[in-house]
Amino acid sequence: MTCEKVAIIGAGPTGIASAVQLKRYGLEPFLFESDQAGGLVRNAWKIENYPGFPDGISGIELAGIMQKQLRKAGVLPIFQRVKKLTYHHDSEQFILQTDINNYRAGAVIVAAGTKAIRPNFVNRLPEQINKRILSEVYPLLSIAEKRIIIIGAGDVGLDYTVNLARANDVIVINRSECSQALPLLKNLADKSGRISIMSNTEVRDVVETSEGRLEMSLEREGELYQIEADYIVAAIGREPADDFIDDEFRRYENDLIECGRLYYAGDISNGIYRQVGIAVGDGLMAAMRVFRKLKERKQCI
Repeated sequence: MTCEKVAIIGAGPTGIASAVQLKRYGLEPFLFESDQAGGLVRNAWKIENYPGFPDGISGIELAGIMQKQLRKAGVLPIFQRVKKLTYHHDSEQFILQTDINNYRAGAVIVAAGTKAIRPNFVNRLPEQINKRILSEVYPLLSIAEKRIIIIGAGDVGLDYTVNLARANDVIVINRSECSQALPLLKNLADKSGRISIMSNTEVRDVVETSEGRLEMSLEREGELYQIEADYIVAAIGREPADDFIDDEFRRYENDLIECGRLYYAGDISNGIYRQVGIAVGDGLMAAMRVFRKLKERKQCI
């Protein structure tokens, strides 16, 4: 089938679902990913509400299955970060600028997901310490017998905590009295002998010790504390990962959405409703809508 090129930004569950569906239509989409296919699902301790896995499945396992499905479908991700997305009205083409090349497409599905919100205090830390405060947990899943501090006690923070506490000691820093996480996660944390939660606690500073560990200064009910850790992970919230979209593009993005050339799908546009099942459904629907619009414009023959 001869068809206008479709680009997908992000190879998480949404982007993977879009790419596989477009391949079923006979298209050859560009699928851009700056890290690894599977996206942030790799952070998840266990996914228990995705149909087909009655006993649940770890995020790493599910990401591996999705990667296998991409390969079987014949989709080869382009492992390049999209730095800027623009649209040329004269040629009716999007330009996707990466660190290596520029790519053209007639339609774009933005499935870039979310990025972590960094705590305010990290901005005043030296760079060598700042970069040691992680925002994702999957790089740490192979370590064992370390002490890890998690900043944040919501769903994400406690999910990270339970995941890491299988082989490490984890301290959770919570600014408020109570966690707003799922009862399931709170129960798992309470039952673990390797998890401790410090409530009503604020982070004041982080320094590097002479042994290379991280020392965190905390304030709790007017008292100051210092604790050391091998790693720190911030889990205080997420926001759309849309740094590649500038104000100029925003001025006409609604027109592009209305005419069926631009689609936002998955976590990037779903606010707090960040679930794998929702993300996959969004990706499928975006792909179906793209193909339908291309046929209507007779740009698929």
